[in-house]
Amino acid sequence: MAFGHRPVEQTSANLQSIIDQVKPRNPNAPIVIVGIQFPIAAPDSEYAAAFVKMFGELAAKNHAALVPSLLEGVAGDPKLNLPDGIHPNAAGHKILVENVWRVLEPIAREVGSK
Repeated sequence: MAFGHRPVEQTSANLQSIIDQVKPRNPNAPIVIVGIQFPIAAPDSEYAAAFVKMFGELAAKNHAALVPSLLEGVAGDPKLNLPDGIHPNAAGHKILVENVWRVLEPIAREVGSK
């Protein structure tokens, strides 16, 4: 565990629990896992690597679509983040939407055509 974060195993188990609750209620619901990556200078690179890997593993285990990194193209860019340097501003959120839509659009079109 690093700098106050929950253990990756616990986060993974929590996310898996959510997926496990959705599947019986709607077995045909497409699952999309949205990953996030820490900045390169993360204080604990071992934790960061395990955290990033977790999303791909959950997607593979659950036959889910994966958005590898929600913050791709936004993280670390002061023009796209609030003054805290962590949370995206309005311009940054437009890129986040594009990151998710690249994966979600084909799923939405497929579901819509049924």
